[in-house]
Amino acid sequence: MRFLREAGIDLDVFHFRGGVTRPDNYLRGWLRLRRALRETAYDLLDVQFGQSGLITLWPHSLPLVVTFRGTDLHGGAAPGEPAGMRTRLFATLIRTISRRVAARADRVVLVADHLRAYLPPGVQADILPSGLDLDFFKPVPSARTRLDLPTEGRIVLFAGGRRPVKRPELARAAVDLLPPDLNARLLVLDDVSPDLMPAYLSAADVLLLTSRSEGSPNIVKEALACDTPVVATDVGDVRERIGHVPGCAVCAIDTPGAIAEALVQVLCRTEPFSGRVHVLDLDEHILARRMIAIYEELLHDTSV
Repeated sequence: MRFLREAGIDLDVFHFRGGVTRPDNYLRGWLRLRRALRETAYDLLDVQFGQSGLITLWPHSLPLVVTFRGTDLHGGAAPGEPAGMRTRLFATLIRTISRRVAARADRVVLVADHLRAYLPPGVQADILPSGLDLDFFKPVPSARTRLDLPTEGRIVLFAGGRRPVKRPELARAAVDLLPPDLNARLLVLDDVSPDLMPAYLSAADVLLLTSRSEGSPNIVKEALACDTPVVATDVGDVRERIGHVPGCAVCAIDTPGAIAEALVQVLCRTEPFSGRVHVLDLDEHILARRMIAIYEELLHDTSV
């Protein structure tokens, strides 16, 4: 939002949190949105996450751009992953709502190309990854000292907290298999101030991502911007993002042993790691201009 404003876009933020178990939230959100649209003459609506677009579908009075970020289209479920009835029901409901919104939207934006497979037939999409503030996410000198972390040994950073979809137990099991002479420890981040993330990423020897499903995980791109290598399971657009980056590893087999082997390869690498060069195209200023181009094309098309 900040970068769109800096580029000259006049925008208001409509805060809305639906929740598939709270249909009353959608009704209240719809009423609030109707009131906002009566009070201000907007040119278009830009919705983040498919399920949030539900409150915009009727009446469909303004050009609608919807950005899908992954879990809204695939429901957060990984193929073959066991899930309870409640989880499957919620995933199905979110997918159904999001596909309906995608079919009604005037422009669809995806954060990663692989998400096209989840769109309804015939729906076209622009690919616009989540951007990075490269002035914020950059290598932090003496990061361990700043964070009061041990200066000796290797740090494997896990930033998924305790959320089941991130599979912290898999991360811990993999690190437990590392050879003792690597002197590596797992550092789990949970509810850390966003202001400290560049320092933690810079303090780590490797970022470990063990998620069972993702859309386009920002933490991977943030790590690269801080020149920190990444070992990750093959989810979302991870392979597209780091599969070609020397010093990173994508684990096609998500077992503790396979992940531990990848960690050993990355941690024992002696060449300097340079990840930042691979995310320079994700600068928020660049992506803001690309989004504005989508707005302009849509407004031109709807005015003809």
